[in-house]
Amino acid sequence: IGFSDNYVQKSASVGFATLLSVCEGNAMALVSWINSKLPSTSADVWEVALPALGQVTRSAQGRGALMRTGIVGSIVGILRRVTVGGKAQHIYELVFALWTLSLNEGDAQAYLAAGTVPTLLEFLAAASSKKVVRIIVFTLKNLASFGNENLLNEMFSSGILRLVDNLAGSGAIKQMNDAEADADFRALQEILNKNYRELSSFDRFRSEYESGALRWGIVHNEKFWRENVKYLEKDDFQLLKHMLTFVTSSD
Repeated sequence: IGFSDNYVQKSASVGFATLLSVCEGNAMALVSWINSKLPSTSADVWEVALPALGQVTRSAQGRGALMRTGIVGSIVGILRRVTVGGKAQHIYELVFALWTLSLNEGDAQAYLAAGTVPTLLEFLAAASSKKVVRIIVFTLKNLASFGNENLLNEMFSSGILRLVDNLAGSGAIKQMNDAEADADFRALQEILNKNYRELSSFDRFRSEYESGALRWGIVHNEKFWRENVKYLEKDDFQLLKHMLTFVTSSD
């Protein structure tokens, strides 16, 4: 791995990663090497590490080691540098790593901090490659399955429902003739529809204000207020008066 030739580094790192996927061992040396390559702005440098990254993420041990290093932010950062006009294979490999990392449920904050959802939705909207669309759908389904309210709010605020509706209307998923992709897409739709109803209710808005923990989300838009403004009249506009205490607060 320390050899100067890129091809030798790529081959050695993939061999190392493959061994770690089937044998117990310390993955930190390889993870550190991968992390040293990914921040580079040169595709020739970070491309060397992509095959090993994909292999390391195949094991729970490897995924755990990677998540402890802030890998999600590094991957999302590369996607932004590549842009939606980048090579489909590069985009696929990077999102594949995010997908496999998302198999380990729990660390929603890492995905929120990295801006993962808006980035994935931007690539989904522009993707022409079927395999890129497929892997993004898989990843979004896993993230939605976390059941994290903040992550779901970010999905809705970033326009995921419109994108999902467009995919369904165009028949893009069915045209893949892929049972697994179809099942994951339907599961994503189900999770989104269920949680949208729960997160966009006026009761949810009321409880947010009463708790004092204000967060931008799907209840802060014109459509929500057109449908729910009448509920502000309840109890002599008590909630509206409560909202005004926030506006006049010194905080």
